Formats: sequence, C-alpha cells, structure tokens
Amino acid sequence: LTSLVLERIDGVSLAALLSTGGALPIDAAIAVALDLALALAHVHERGLVHRNVCPASVLVVRGGGVKLAGFGHAAPADVRDGPEPVDARESLDSPHYMSPEQILGERVDARSDVFSLGVVLFEMVAGVRPFEATDERGAAQRIRTEDAPPLRDARPEAPRALERIVARCLATQPNDRYPSAADVADALATLPGAEHASERREAIAHVLARANVSGMPGDAAALRADAYATLPPSPSIAPAFFGLVTVALAIGTGAAVIQHVARDGAPSGTV
Repeated sequence: LTSLVLERIDGVSLAALLSTGGALPIDAAIAVALDLALALAHVHERGLVHRNVCPASVLVVRGGGVKLAGFGHAAPADVRDGPEPVDARESLDSPHYMSPEQILGERVDARSDVFSLGVVLFEMVAGVRPFEATDERGAAQRIRTEDAPPLRDARPEAPRALERIVARCLATQPNDRYPSAADVADALATLPGAEHASERREAIAHVLARANVSGMPGDAAALRADAYATLPPSPSIAPAFFGLVTVALAIGTGAAVIQHVARDGAPSGTV
C-alpha cells in the first residue's frame, strides 16, 4: 500500500498567468525565473533532468513564491530520449520549450533544462516564445536550425544584462550555455531587485494581484497531482531515490524539499 500526501497550492500556473496579459513586468519575470532556476538547481544537484520545463509546469503562489511541478518526465542525466520526441508524439507539453538535443532524441543533461528555462524567461519578458511557429514541427525545426532572436528586439526596455543571460541560455550548442541552473540563478541574482527573496516575492505577488487571478479557480488544483513524480528505480539514481519517490520543490525562500514515501506508506525521511 502506498500513500502520498499532496500539498494544496494557493496559486495558478505560469501558463494561466501569461494567458491573462502576455508579458510580465520585468522585475516579476526575473523573480519567477530566479526562483525557478533555484528549483532546477536542486534537481540538477541530484543527478536528474526535469525535461519538461514550461509555463504549465511552473506554479505561481499568491504569497509570492514559485513551485516547480511536472516531474512526470524527469530522468537521470545523460539518459537518451530515444526516437525524436516530436516524431514519437511523446506526451510532453510542447516542443516549443525543448532544447535542440532533446528534439533530436539525443542524451540530455542539466543544460537542456537551462535551454527550456531560457525559453520560459524569454516568453515572460517578451510575451511571445522565441521560436514561434504554426505547428509543433515548425517550432522544432526552428529550434534545431535557428538562433533565438535578441530579447530586446521584442522588449526594448529589458536590461542588456538580462538579454545576455537569455541569449546564453538559448545557445544552440549545450557547451555554449550555462553549465547548470545554479549558474543561471547566480547570473540573475546580479540584476537589480533580484538579490533578496523578499523583493522577489513582492514583485510576484504584485503581478498576481494586478492580473486578478482569483477569476481562474482550479488551475493550481489541476496541476497538484503532477507536482509529485513517481520515479522508477535506476542504478544511476542515488540510493535515496529507490522505491517510490515523490518530489515537491517549494522555492518561495529558495529552499527545496524532497520527501520520500516508503512502500508501506510511512514517510522515510526529508532532505
């Protein structure tokens, strides 16, 4: 018998928030991206790749925090995707957020999540994705063959330092990107207003209030179950991940929690 305890999240997905008004205020976009990078850094430190970073997997909490969900496709680093995900009709949310190597079905590591984070950050600031297309195959082709457009072409008031961060995240070659999400977080933390968690929470809470997200009930509840991923045993995963593992990352203060649930339903520990 296995029992899982799921957290009730008072907030909405980033996808729902973007759908209400397009681009976010720049300080709020930086705040969300930094907290998201901290969450991904926690994942990468444990040898995992999220593989599905997109607005639908990011939960924005009314108190100003950010939570990372969508762990159904998480896997150990360097695992090959197999056939090209777009051709295989893999149930990922959208190829618009995939890295070139993930689209090609090649081995992925933390740098693939960094690319996806860059797409999300570009969309939050610009109001559009960097590789828009009329269909999934068109988006996949653009990601594989084109460089991302400069962020300031879409949002001229964006800081040049932020444009450089986004451009490095979106580099076509993995070696040209930040090595991990922790490095992205370090870079974002140098931007004005991003140094302190309290300032970031205030920026996020303000944009939620301005968007009147109370009119979208059930959005976070629909994603709650996917915030906890059951990962299969694997020799390349740390021993703590054997058995049933549920992952919940709460990044309102930069902290991340992994709770392990034993097969008999009793918690086996918290890291």
